[in-house]
Amino acid sequence: EIMGRSDDEIAELKAEAEAYFEDQFGPRLPETMAFGLDPRNEYRCYIISGEWVPSEGWVVRDGGFMTIVPDDGSGGMTLYGEWGGAVGKWVPAGSILVYGDYNIKREGPGNPQGKARRPKIEPLIIHYHSASPIIFHPYEPGIKFQCVLINEDFGMGLANGISNPITIDGKTQANIRNILTFPGFGPSVEH
Repeated sequence: EIMGRSDDEIAELKAEAEAYFEDQFGPRLPETMAFGLDPRNEYRCYIISGEWVPSEGWVVRDGGFMTIVPDDGSGGMTLYGEWGGAVGKWVPAGSILVYGDYNIKREGPGNPQGKARRPKIEPLIIHYHSASPIIFHPYEPGIKFQCVLINEDFGMGLANGISNPITIDGKTQANIRNILTFPGFGPSVEH
């Protein structure tokens, strides 16, 4: 609904995600499933270079496809592909791989001088996919993640983030902090 995709486009995106996971992390992964970040997490964008973002930030809608690493009997699974190489790298069961889009709803109450209401502009769409597995540690809350970014205007980038859940008044919130940079590794690195 938010991305305006047809059933065929959704199926195509799912197939892209599964092909990416196999290339990047190897075979034998479970089928992907759709996900969307719960809006109650209040995921927001507060700073974008060259843009005026209101103090309350812009709402970030986040969703796509993911797969969860199963337990092959070792407490996890060895992943291969581009990330794990020929030898492979072991990750614990429950680690996740993601392939999706940030849809940043760009709008706001005014401009820095407070003279006029800012017109609604098109959402900023940034594609992302796991550069490495997102690992849940049983002995400490939260996760860290790194994703490759792609945007038609900005090119390739990198997302580095953490989600450190906090509980306030009996309610747990994801408490996400995420930095997106374009280019991902700075101007001195060429790919």
